[in-house]
Amino acid sequence: MFQQRYPHITTLVAYGCSYTAGAELGDHLISPKAEITKRKKGLDHWYDNIIGTALYDKDPNLKRTVEEYELDHAWPSHVARALGLATSNRAIGGTSLGLAVWNFERDILERRVDAKNTLFVFGVTTADRIHLFGPSPANTLRMHGLAKEWHQGTILSIFTDAYLVWNHLQLLARLSALANQLDVVIAVFNMFGKFGNRVFQDYQIAPQDLVMFQHQQQQLEAAPGFFLLEPPMYSFITGPEEQLAFGHPTLAVHERYSKHVIDCLDRL
Repeated sequence: MFQQRYPHITTLVAYGCSYTAGAELGDHLISPKAEITKRKKGLDHWYDNIIGTALYDKDPNLKRTVEEYELDHAWPSHVARALGLATSNRAIGGTSLGLAVWNFERDILERRVDAKNTLFVFGVTTADRIHLFGPSPANTLRMHGLAKEWHQGTILSIFTDAYLVWNHLQLLARLSALANQLDVVIAVFNMFGKFGNRVFQDYQIAPQDLVMFQHQQQQLEAAPGFFLLEPPMYSFITGPEEQLAFGHPTLAVHERYSKHVIDCLDRL
């Protein structure tokens, strides 16, 4: 059992994207007919006319209330409560793995978390999101367009599918190195799809290069204190009724997935 193996851990800190942040779970607090409105009017209408100035500017506390509700009802909070841990869900919608790792390292550097007594969980998003720097604070650029291949959806043709997957692997390797360096437990849970040899073969990676991808994956699987766990949260969505209007999991899925996470942690 996790509590018996790691009795010193008192807190769970989570990083990730909208699946880990509990996106859409609190929309009923904005409007009781939120699902109907979103499905009928679409994403742009919802964010431009409901979420935006028409509502949040009139009630500055509403955004905070909705965000707190969603974080409290997302899967990391269910896991923490079941394990008797305090929780700090730092996931942000749209976050890339690069930005999640950035925020994690910044929290460690600035001592915002008590690393030695913390279980760190990451809800890993797709590899097509990259860490972006600019005049504004670090954020995420999503490379995925309407084209079949990720890199065809952007003018930055240097970012091929293989490059994005390799970058993803390097970020996971950075997390595994930090787990060893800091002597902490980092559990990484996939949100979408599988990662590994089957995925590597889907891209145009030269055979001599594929060896390096496979080697990096094997190193991750053997890294101490670092756990890359499957299956993805998306696979726990059993039908359209378990997806909210913009594709995020319902509360029932978060609750069901949290039990899977707990089972995974108990086997560490």
